[in-house]
Amino acid sequence: MHSILVEITTMEKDEDGDGSISLKEFLGEMYDNPHSEWNKVETERFSTEFDIDGDGKLAGDEVTKWLIPNVNDAAESENDHIFERADIDKDEFLSYEEVGNQYELFVESEATKYGQHLDDIRHEEL
Repeated sequence: MHSILVEITTMEKDEDGDGSISLKEFLGEMYDNPHSEWNKVETERFSTEFDIDGDGKLAGDEVTKWLIPNVNDAAESENDHIFERADIDKDEFLSYEEVGNQYELFVESEATKYGQHLDDIRHEEL
């Protein structure tokens, strides 16, 4: 399914017919507005995140990386942030006490669906 999305997007964005997406094609009509913050941010992302081989064009896996972001990276980052703040004894486990002491952190976290998962905890006695 991803390959179809990549193929269709490449066909739609590839104005010069070379089978890849240049920076100009990537930015579209915003290419002519180089002083905009959006243009600067997206140009940087094009170069550092998506254009893996550094040839100034996106093709194949590079287009996939652009269209289908890796949510695992965001989840890992959120996990690291939570553990850094909440794991007081640094044992790489969170106790009920540590979670309770950092309740605000969990309520504000996308990882817990902003606290919703905390209400769904099932506790079973042994």
